[in-house]
Amino acid sequence: DHHEDPEDFADLNLCDSTYSATGEIIYDFIVSTKLVEIDYPTALPLYAAIVTDTGSFRYEKTTSRTLRIAADLIDCGVNPTGLMEDLYDKHNIGKLKLLSLALSTMASNSSGEIFYMFITKEDLKKTGTVEADVEGFVNYCLSVEKAKIGMLFYELDNGFKVSFRTKGNIPANKLAAEFNGGGHLHASGARFAGAKVEKNLKSILNVAENYLKFF
Repeated sequence: DHHEDPEDFADLNLCDSTYSATGEIIYDFIVSTKLVEIDYPTALPLYAAIVTDTGSFRYEKTTSRTLRIAADLIDCGVNPTGLMEDLYDKHNIGKLKLLSLALSTMASNSSGEIFYMFITKEDLKKTGTVEADVEGFVNYCLSVEKAKIGMLFYELDNGFKVSFRTKGNIPANKLAAEFNGGGHLHASGARFAGAKVEKNLKSILNVAENYLKFF
């Protein structure tokens, strides 16, 4: 794992938060141990892992070495254009309808620096979608002009979860840690078991507003 506070669920953990992506760690492990050859079937998922963990090479921890590894994987036969299309440009109509519903709920705090939106279980039922279809939606909150913190509230069977996205020096992982969550500096999340969004929204916003001072 390359998160600062990885979940401890295995007998043996290999964690290094200086890496930009878990795929980078696996790449180095394969190269150093020579357990397998990095051919096309191995290179493809490694490249996909690096692309998704680095936000398509946009996140802060992306380094020149990250790009050199990506280049090596391309030399193994990975087609970046085709892979990006598969990852980001092929959506079923249900996902687009779900995004429309989510965008229609978008709201902000009084200063217009925090934007947030909601997805309910009923939204998924209406559009015939699943939790995986929500991937990337929260980034729309952060794409609004002046936005410094973006949040997506997602209803679960027993509670809800929040995805946090931030800009600049605002630590999303520390914000998520306020609610026993965690993740990256600019992309993190937290779960609220047995809780309702409407009863917790104001307090979550209040805590988030305290982090605007980091910007």
